[in-house]
Amino acid sequence: MAGASVMTGGRTAVPVLIASALAYVSLLPYPYIAGPVFHTIPVLRLVPLGIGLVLAVYLLAWKILDHNKEHALPLAAPLLGLFLVQTLGSIQSVDPGASLGKTAFYFVTGPVFFLAASVIDRRAARALLLAVAVLGLVSGLVSVIEVLTGSVPLFGHAYEANNPYVHYEGLVGRSFGLAGHPVFLGGFFVLALAAAFYAVRTAEGPVLKLFAFVGLAAGLVGLFLTFSRGAWAAVAVSAIVFYGRRLHVARAIAAAAVLVALIVGLSASSGRVWEVLKSRDPVSEYVGNADTAHRLRAFGLTARIMGDVPLLGAGTGNYRTLYNRYRDRADDSRQTYATPDNMYLAALAETGMAGLALLVFILMALYRLLSGDGLSEDALALAGSAAVAGFCVDIFFFDAFYVESLRVLFWSMAGCCVGQVCAAGGRSGQCQAL
Repeated sequence: MAGASVMTGGRTAVPVLIASALAYVSLLPYPYIAGPVFHTIPVLRLVPLGIGLVLAVYLLAWKILDHNKEHALPLAAPLLGLFLVQTLGSIQSVDPGASLGKTAFYFVTGPVFFLAASVIDRRAARALLLAVAVLGLVSGLVSVIEVLTGSVPLFGHAYEANNPYVHYEGLVGRSFGLAGHPVFLGGFFVLALAAAFYAVRTAEGPVLKLFAFVGLAAGLVGLFLTFSRGAWAAVAVSAIVFYGRRLHVARAIAAAAVLVALIVGLSASSGRVWEVLKSRDPVSEYVGNADTAHRLRAFGLTARIMGDVPLLGAGTGNYRTLYNRYRDRADDSRQTYATPDNMYLAALAETGMAGLALLVFILMALYRLLSGDGLSEDALALAGSAAVAGFCVDIFFFDAFYVESLRVLFWSMAGCCVGQVCAAGGRSGQCQAL
Protein backbone atom coordinates (compact mmCIF):
# COMPACT_ATOMS: atom_id res chain seq x y z
CA MET A 1 0.00 0.00 0.00
CA ALA A 2 2.81 2.41 0.92
CA GLY A 3 4.67 1.53 -2.27
CA ALA A 4 1.56 2.25 -4.32
CA SER A 5 1.14 5.62 -2.59
CA VAL A 6 4.75 6.55 -3.29
CA MET A 7 4.33 5.43 -6.90
CA THR A 8 1.14 7.47 -7.38
CA GLY A 9 2.58 10.59 -5.80
CA GLY A 10 5.82 10.23 -7.71
CA ARG A 11 4.11 10.00 -11.06
CA THR A 12 2.74 13.47 -10.40
CA ALA A 13 5.88 15.07 -8.97
CA VAL A 14 8.60 13.36 -11.03
CA PRO A 15 7.56 14.79 -14.44
CA VAL A 16 7.40 18.28 -12.93
CA LEU A 17 10.89 17.93 -11.43
CA ILE A 18 12.35 16.56 -14.66
CA ALA A 19 10.66 19.25 -16.78
CA SER A 20 12.03 21.91 -14.43
CA ALA A 21 15.54 20.51 -14.78
CA LEU A 22 15.24 20.34 -18.57
CA ALA A 23 14.11 23.95 -18.81
CA TYR A 24 16.83 25.07 -16.41
CA VAL A 25 19.76 23.40 -18.18
CA SER A 26 18.45 24.29 -21.66
CA LEU A 27 17.74 27.99 -21.11
CA LEU A 28 20.43 29.02 -18.61
CA PRO A 29 24.07 28.80 -19.71
CA TYR A 30 25.18 28.57 -16.09
CA PRO A 31 28.79 27.41 -16.65
CA TYR A 32 29.38 30.61 -18.63
CA ILE A 33 27.67 33.34 -16.62
CA ALA A 34 29.86 36.42 -16.08
CA GLY A 35 29.40 39.83 -14.51
CA PRO A 36 27.62 40.41 -11.19
CA VAL A 37 26.49 36.79 -10.82
CA PHE A 38 29.87 35.24 -11.65
CA HIS A 39 30.45 34.20 -8.04
CA THR A 40 27.20 32.20 -8.00
CA ILE A 41 28.34 29.63 -10.58
CA PRO A 42 28.91 26.84 -8.00
CA VAL A 43 25.40 27.39 -6.58
CA LEU A 44 23.81 27.44 -10.02
CA ARG A 45 25.50 24.18 -10.94
CA LEU A 46 24.02 22.53 -7.87
CA VAL A 47 20.43 22.98 -9.05
CA PRO A 48 20.37 19.90 -11.37
CA LEU A 49 22.23 17.97 -8.65
CA GLY A 50 19.58 18.93 -6.10
CA ILE A 51 16.77 17.80 -8.37
CA GLY A 52 18.65 14.56 -9.08
CA LEU A 53 19.06 13.86 -5.38
CA VAL A 54 15.32 14.32 -4.81
CA LEU A 55 14.63 11.88 -7.64
CA ALA A 56 17.16 9.41 -6.20
CA VAL A 57 15.47 9.52 -2.79
CA TYR A 58 12.11 8.92 -4.45
CA LEU A 59 13.41 5.92 -6.40
CA LEU A 60 15.05 4.43 -3.32
CA ALA A 61 11.89 4.84 -1.21
CA TRP A 62 9.78 3.39 -3.97
CA LYS A 63 11.95 0.29 -4.35
CA ILE A 64 12.08 -0.27 -0.58
CA LEU A 65 8.29 0.03 -0.22
CA ASP A 66 7.48 -1.95 -3.37
CA HIS A 67 7.50 -5.32 -1.56
CA ASN A 68 5.77 -7.17 -4.38
CA LYS A 69 8.37 -6.02 -6.93
CA GLU A 70 5.58 -5.22 -9.37
CA HIS A 71 7.43 -2.42 -11.14
CA ALA A 72 10.79 -2.79 -12.87
CA LEU A 73 13.42 -0.11 -13.42
CA PRO A 74 14.75 -0.71 -16.95
CA LEU A 75 18.50 -1.19 -17.31
CA ALA A 76 19.06 -0.47 -13.62
CA ALA A 77 21.55 -3.34 -13.24
CA PRO A 78 23.97 -2.30 -16.03
CA LEU A 79 23.69 1.37 -15.04
CA LEU A 80 24.63 0.54 -11.46
CA GLY A 81 27.35 -1.74 -12.79
CA LEU A 82 28.84 1.16 -14.74
CA PHE A 83 28.66 3.35 -11.64
CA LEU A 84 30.49 0.64 -9.67
CA VAL A 85 33.24 0.38 -12.30
CA GLN A 86 33.65 4.16 -12.31
CA THR A 87 33.82 4.17 -8.52
CA LEU A 88 36.47 1.44 -8.37
CA GLY A 89 38.51 3.17 -11.05
CA SER A 90 38.29 6.46 -9.19
CA ILE A 91 39.43 4.91 -5.91
CA GLN A 92 42.72 3.79 -7.44
CA SER A 93 43.22 6.99 -9.47
CA VAL A 94 45.78 9.76 -8.96
CA ASP A 95 43.13 11.99 -7.39
CA PRO A 96 40.53 9.74 -5.68
CA GLY A 97 38.58 12.51 -3.98
CA ALA A 98 37.92 14.54 -7.09
CA SER A 99 37.25 11.46 -9.22
CA LEU A 100 34.74 10.02 -6.75
CA GLY A 101 32.98 13.37 -6.53
CA LYS A 102 32.67 13.62 -10.31
CA THR A 103 31.47 10.01 -10.56
CA ALA A 104 28.68 10.66 -8.07
CA PHE A 105 27.77 14.00 -9.66
CA TYR A 106 27.55 12.53 -13.17
CA PHE A 107 25.45 9.59 -11.95
CA VAL A 108 22.94 11.69 -10.02
CA THR A 109 22.55 14.15 -12.91
CA GLY A 110 22.42 11.39 -15.52
CA PRO A 111 21.25 7.81 -14.99
CA VAL A 112 19.12 8.83 -12.00
CA PHE A 113 17.08 11.01 -14.36
CA PHE A 114 16.75 8.05 -16.72
CA LEU A 115 15.43 5.75 -13.99
CA ALA A 116 13.05 8.40 -12.68
CA ALA A 117 11.74 9.25 -16.15
CA SER A 118 11.10 5.57 -16.83
CA VAL A 119 8.33 5.43 -14.18
CA ILE A 120 6.18 8.30 -15.49
CA ASP A 121 3.01 7.60 -17.47
CA ARG A 122 2.58 8.00 -21.22
CA ARG A 123 0.81 11.34 -21.00
CA ALA A 124 3.67 12.83 -18.99
CA ALA A 125 6.26 11.28 -21.33
CA ARG A 126 4.53 12.86 -24.31
CA ALA A 127 4.44 16.22 -22.51
CA LEU A 128 8.18 16.02 -21.77
CA LEU A 129 9.05 15.37 -25.41
CA LEU A 130 6.86 18.24 -26.56
CA ALA A 131 8.53 20.47 -23.95
CA VAL A 132 11.93 19.56 -25.41
CA ALA A 133 10.61 20.42 -28.88
CA VAL A 134 9.54 23.85 -27.60
CA LEU A 135 12.98 24.37 -26.02
CA GLY A 136 14.48 23.52 -29.41
CA LEU A 137 12.28 26.14 -31.05
CA VAL A 138 13.40 28.79 -28.56
CA SER A 139 17.08 27.87 -28.96
CA GLY A 140 16.80 27.89 -32.74
CA LEU A 141 15.29 31.39 -32.75
CA VAL A 142 17.98 32.59 -30.32
CA SER A 143 20.68 31.29 -32.68
CA VAL A 144 19.15 33.09 -35.66
CA ILE A 145 18.95 36.37 -33.71
CA GLU A 146 22.52 35.86 -32.51
CA VAL A 147 23.86 35.52 -36.05
CA LEU A 148 21.81 38.46 -37.34
CA THR A 149 22.67 40.84 -34.49
CA GLY A 150 26.05 39.55 -33.36
CA SER A 151 24.96 38.96 -29.76
CA VAL A 152 22.93 36.42 -27.80
CA PRO A 153 19.54 37.98 -26.92
CA LEU A 154 19.33 36.20 -23.56
CA PHE A 155 22.16 36.28 -20.99
CA GLY A 156 24.30 38.18 -23.46
CA HIS A 157 26.64 39.32 -20.68
CA ALA A 158 27.68 35.67 -20.32
CA TYR A 159 29.69 35.97 -23.53
CA GLU A 160 31.76 39.02 -22.70
CA ALA A 161 35.41 38.81 -23.66
CA ASN A 162 36.54 38.96 -20.02
CA ASN A 163 34.66 35.81 -19.09
CA PRO A 164 37.29 33.08 -18.55
CA TYR A 165 34.69 30.37 -19.21
CA VAL A 166 34.20 31.41 -22.83
CA HIS A 167 36.83 30.64 -25.47
CA TYR A 168 36.41 32.17 -28.92
CA GLU A 169 39.58 30.83 -30.55
CA GLY A 170 38.58 29.00 -33.74
CA LEU A 171 34.86 29.58 -33.02
CA VAL A 172 34.28 33.03 -34.52
CA GLY A 173 31.14 33.15 -36.63
CA ARG A 174 29.56 30.07 -35.07
CA SER A 175 26.43 30.25 -32.92
CA PHE A 176 27.01 29.85 -29.17
CA GLY A 177 23.30 30.09 -28.40
CA LEU A 178 22.02 29.37 -24.93
CA ALA A 179 24.37 26.39 -24.58
CA GLY A 180 27.43 28.64 -24.45
CA HIS A 181 29.44 26.69 -27.03
CA PRO A 182 28.76 25.70 -30.67
CA VAL A 183 29.53 22.02 -30.09
CA PHE A 184 27.33 21.85 -26.98
CA LEU A 185 24.57 23.65 -28.88
CA GLY A 186 24.89 21.18 -31.74
CA GLY A 187 24.51 18.30 -29.26
CA PHE A 188 21.41 19.96 -27.85
CA PHE A 189 19.85 20.21 -31.31
CA VAL A 190 20.57 16.52 -31.97
CA LEU A 191 18.20 15.68 -29.11
CA ALA A 192 15.76 18.56 -29.56
CA LEU A 193 15.24 17.74 -33.24
CA ALA A 194 14.32 14.15 -32.38
CA ALA A 195 11.61 15.66 -30.17
CA ALA A 196 10.66 18.00 -33.03
CA PHE A 197 10.23 14.99 -35.34
CA TYR A 198 7.86 13.58 -32.74
CA ALA A 199 5.95 16.87 -32.48
CA VAL A 200 5.48 17.06 -36.26
CA ARG A 201 4.36 13.44 -36.39
CA THR A 202 1.79 13.70 -33.58
CA ALA A 203 0.52 17.29 -33.92
CA GLU A 204 -3.23 17.52 -34.47
CA GLY A 205 -4.98 20.42 -36.14
CA PRO A 206 -3.54 23.04 -38.53
CA VAL A 207 -2.35 25.43 -35.80
CA LEU A 208 -0.39 22.81 -33.87
CA LYS A 209 1.03 21.32 -37.07
CA LEU A 210 2.20 24.77 -38.20
CA PHE A 211 3.79 25.38 -34.79
CA ALA A 212 5.52 21.98 -34.94
CA PHE A 213 6.90 22.65 -38.43
CA VAL A 214 8.13 26.10 -37.38
CA GLY A 215 9.89 24.48 -34.44
CA LEU A 216 11.50 21.89 -36.72
CA ALA A 217 12.65 24.57 -39.17
CA ALA A 218 14.06 26.76 -36.38
CA GLY A 219 15.93 23.79 -34.94
CA LEU A 220 17.42 22.87 -38.32
CA VAL A 221 18.59 26.42 -38.97
CA GLY A 222 20.02 26.66 -35.46
CA LEU A 223 21.80 23.35 -36.00
CA PHE A 224 23.30 24.62 -39.24
CA LEU A 225 24.53 27.82 -37.58
CA THR A 226 26.54 25.85 -35.02
CA PHE A 227 28.71 24.56 -37.89
CA SER A 228 29.19 21.41 -35.84
CA ARG A 229 29.91 18.69 -38.36
CA GLY A 230 29.45 15.94 -35.81
CA ALA A 231 25.99 17.27 -34.96
CA TRP A 232 25.09 17.51 -38.64
CA ALA A 233 26.01 13.86 -39.15
CA ALA A 234 24.18 12.86 -35.97
CA VAL A 235 20.93 14.57 -37.00
CA ALA A 236 21.15 12.92 -40.42
CA VAL A 237 21.32 9.52 -38.71
CA SER A 238 18.52 10.52 -36.35
CA ALA A 239 16.27 11.53 -39.25
CA ILE A 240 16.96 8.27 -41.07
CA VAL A 241 16.03 6.28 -37.96
CA PHE A 242 12.81 8.24 -37.43
CA TYR A 243 11.62 8.55 -41.02
CA GLY A 244 13.46 5.75 -42.81
CA ARG A 245 10.66 3.21 -42.59
CA ARG A 246 7.95 5.58 -43.66
CA LEU A 247 9.34 7.73 -46.43
CA HIS A 248 9.38 6.43 -49.97
CA VAL A 249 12.82 6.68 -51.57
CA ALA A 250 11.69 9.44 -53.92
CA ARG A 251 10.28 11.49 -51.05
CA ALA A 252 13.47 10.98 -49.07
CA ILE A 253 15.56 12.23 -51.98
CA ALA A 254 13.26 15.23 -52.41
CA ALA A 255 13.47 16.08 -48.69
CA ALA A 256 17.27 15.82 -48.79
CA ALA A 257 17.38 18.09 -51.87
CA VAL A 258 15.26 20.72 -50.12
CA LEU A 259 17.52 20.59 -47.04
CA VAL A 260 20.67 20.95 -49.16
CA ALA A 261 19.09 23.86 -51.04
CA LEU A 262 18.24 25.54 -47.75
CA ILE A 263 21.81 25.20 -46.49
CA VAL A 264 23.34 26.40 -49.77
CA GLY A 265 20.91 29.31 -49.89
CA LEU A 266 21.75 30.40 -46.37
CA SER A 267 25.46 30.12 -47.10
CA ALA A 268 25.30 32.08 -50.35
CA SER A 269 23.20 34.84 -48.80
CA SER A 270 25.66 35.59 -46.02
CA GLY A 271 29.34 36.26 -46.52
CA ARG A 272 29.96 35.56 -42.84
CA VAL A 273 28.24 32.18 -43.01
CA TRP A 274 30.09 31.26 -46.19
CA GLU A 275 33.49 32.09 -44.67
CA VAL A 276 32.78 29.98 -41.59
CA LEU A 277 31.57 27.11 -43.75
CA LYS A 278 34.79 27.17 -45.77
CA SER A 279 36.85 27.22 -42.57
CA ARG A 280 35.16 24.01 -41.42
CA ASP A 281 36.77 21.96 -44.20
CA PRO A 282 37.64 18.66 -42.48
CA VAL A 283 40.20 17.66 -45.13
CA SER A 284 42.48 20.62 -44.49
CA GLU A 285 41.93 20.44 -40.73
CA TYR A 286 42.67 16.77 -40.17
CA VAL A 287 44.43 15.29 -43.21
CA GLY A 288 46.65 18.31 -43.71
CA ASN A 289 47.41 18.69 -40.01
CA ALA A 290 47.16 15.14 -38.72
CA ASP A 291 50.14 15.60 -36.43
CA THR A 292 48.59 18.58 -34.65
CA ALA A 293 44.89 17.69 -34.54
CA HIS A 294 44.29 16.85 -30.89
CA ARG A 295 41.35 14.59 -31.73
CA LEU A 296 43.69 12.31 -33.64
CA ARG A 297 46.46 12.50 -31.06
CA ALA A 298 43.94 11.42 -28.44
CA PHE A 299 43.90 7.88 -29.82
CA GLY A 300 47.59 7.42 -29.08
CA LEU A 301 47.28 9.10 -25.70
CA THR A 302 44.38 6.86 -24.71
CA ALA A 303 46.38 3.80 -25.74
CA ARG A 304 49.23 4.86 -23.45
CA ILE A 305 46.86 5.35 -20.51
CA MET A 306 45.26 1.99 -21.22
CA GLY A 307 48.66 0.34 -21.09
CA ASP A 308 48.88 1.16 -17.37
CA VAL A 309 45.23 0.77 -16.28
CA PRO A 310 43.49 -1.42 -18.87
CA LEU A 311 40.55 -2.77 -16.86
CA LEU A 312 39.22 0.14 -14.78
CA GLY A 313 40.92 3.13 -16.37
CA ALA A 314 42.50 6.20 -14.84
CA GLY A 315 39.42 7.40 -12.94
CA THR A 316 36.62 9.79 -13.83
CA GLY A 317 37.89 13.18 -14.99
CA ASN A 318 41.58 12.25 -14.98
CA TYR A 319 42.26 12.49 -18.72
CA ARG A 320 43.30 16.12 -18.26
CA THR A 321 45.39 15.27 -15.19
CA LEU A 322 47.35 12.64 -17.11
CA TYR A 323 47.59 14.52 -20.41
CA ASN A 324 51.06 15.95 -19.85
CA ARG A 325 52.37 12.66 -18.47
CA TYR A 326 51.29 10.49 -21.38
CA ARG A 327 51.38 12.77 -24.40
CA ASP A 328 53.95 12.27 -27.12
CA ARG A 329 57.28 13.79 -26.11
CA ALA A 330 57.63 15.11 -29.65
CA ASP A 331 54.50 17.20 -29.10
CA ASP A 332 55.72 20.68 -28.18
CA SER A 333 52.21 22.10 -27.87
CA ARG A 334 51.57 23.84 -24.56
CA GLN A 335 47.84 23.20 -24.79
CA THR A 336 46.43 20.71 -22.27
CA TYR A 337 43.10 19.17 -23.29
CA ALA A 338 40.56 18.18 -20.66
CA THR A 339 39.17 15.34 -22.78
CA PRO A 340 39.86 13.68 -26.13
CA ASP A 341 36.66 15.24 -27.59
CA ASN A 342 35.39 11.70 -28.04
CA MET A 343 33.19 10.15 -25.36
CA TYR A 344 34.16 6.62 -26.29
CA LEU A 345 37.87 7.39 -25.93
CA ALA A 346 37.20 9.28 -22.70
CA ALA A 347 35.32 6.27 -21.31
CA LEU A 348 38.14 3.94 -22.37
CA ALA A 349 40.82 6.12 -20.79
CA GLU A 350 38.95 6.94 -17.59
CA THR A 351 36.88 3.78 -16.96
CA GLY A 352 38.91 1.18 -18.84
CA MET A 353 37.72 -1.69 -20.99
CA ALA A 354 35.09 -2.62 -18.38
CA GLY A 355 33.57 0.86 -18.37
CA LEU A 356 33.57 1.24 -22.15
CA ALA A 357 32.00 -2.21 -22.59
CA LEU A 358 29.21 -1.34 -20.16
CA LEU A 359 28.61 2.05 -21.76
CA VAL A 360 28.35 0.53 -25.24
CA PHE A 361 26.10 -2.25 -23.91
CA ILE A 362 23.76 0.31 -22.32
CA LEU A 363 23.56 2.44 -25.46
CA MET A 364 22.93 -0.62 -27.63
CA ALA A 365 20.30 -1.90 -25.19
CA LEU A 366 18.55 1.47 -25.26
CA TYR A 367 18.38 1.41 -29.03
CA ARG A 368 17.18 -2.20 -29.15
CA LEU A 369 14.51 -1.49 -26.56
CA LEU A 370 13.21 1.39 -28.65
CA SER A 371 13.34 -0.27 -32.06
CA GLY A 372 12.43 -3.53 -33.68
CA ASP A 373 9.22 -5.33 -34.54
CA GLY A 374 6.01 -3.83 -33.27
CA LEU A 375 7.41 -0.36 -32.60
CA SER A 376 7.65 1.11 -36.09
CA GLU A 377 4.33 2.91 -35.62
CA ASP A 378 4.97 4.06 -32.06
CA ALA A 379 5.99 7.72 -32.39
CA LEU A 380 7.34 7.85 -28.84
CA ALA A 381 9.59 4.84 -29.43
CA LEU A 382 10.70 6.26 -32.79
CA ALA A 383 11.65 9.57 -31.17
CA GLY A 384 13.60 7.76 -28.48
CA SER A 385 15.44 5.54 -30.94
CA ALA A 386 16.23 8.56 -33.15
CA ALA A 387 17.59 10.49 -30.17
CA VAL A 388 19.73 7.56 -29.00
CA ALA A 389 21.07 6.80 -32.50
CA GLY A 390 21.93 10.43 -33.19
CA PHE A 391 23.54 10.90 -29.79
CA CYS A 392 25.67 7.78 -30.24
CA VAL A 393 27.09 9.40 -33.38
CA ASP A 394 27.52 12.82 -31.83
CA ILE A 395 29.49 11.61 -28.79
CA PHE A 396 32.14 10.29 -31.16
CA PHE A 397 33.04 13.97 -31.72
CA PHE A 398 32.93 15.33 -28.16
CA ASP A 399 32.44 14.28 -24.55
CA ALA A 400 28.71 15.02 -24.30
CA PHE A 401 28.12 13.06 -21.09
CA TYR A 402 30.37 15.53 -19.26
CA VAL A 403 28.09 18.44 -20.23
CA GLU A 404 25.32 18.84 -17.63
CA SER A 405 22.64 20.09 -20.02
CA LEU A 406 23.15 17.25 -22.51
CA ARG A 407 23.50 14.60 -19.81
CA VAL A 408 20.22 15.58 -18.15
CA LEU A 409 18.45 15.94 -21.50
CA PHE A 410 19.64 12.64 -23.00
CA TRP A 411 18.93 10.46 -19.99
CA SER A 412 15.55 12.07 -19.37
CA MET A 413 14.41 11.61 -22.98
CA ALA A 414 15.70 8.05 -23.13
CA GLY A 415 14.08 7.20 -19.81
CA CYS A 416 10.60 8.45 -20.62
CA CYS A 417 10.62 6.65 -24.00
CA VAL A 418 12.05 3.36 -22.69
CA GLY A 419 9.67 3.42 -19.74
CA GLN A 420 6.66 3.47 -22.05
CA VAL A 421 8.01 0.59 -24.15
CA CYS A 422 8.66 -1.49 -21.03
CA ALA A 423 5.29 -0.62 -19.52
CA ALA A 424 3.60 -1.88 -22.66
CA GLY A 425 5.55 -5.16 -22.45
CA GLY A 426 7.29 -4.56 -25.75
CA ARG A 427 10.75 -5.50 -24.48
CA SER A 428 10.12 -6.99 -21.05
CA GLY A 429 12.99 -9.45 -21.34
CA GLN A 430 15.52 -6.64 -21.58
CA CYS A 431 13.96 -4.34 -18.98
CA GLN A 432 16.34 -5.29 -16.23
CA ALA A 433 15.32 -4.38 -12.70
CA LEU A 434 17.00 -4.03 -9.31
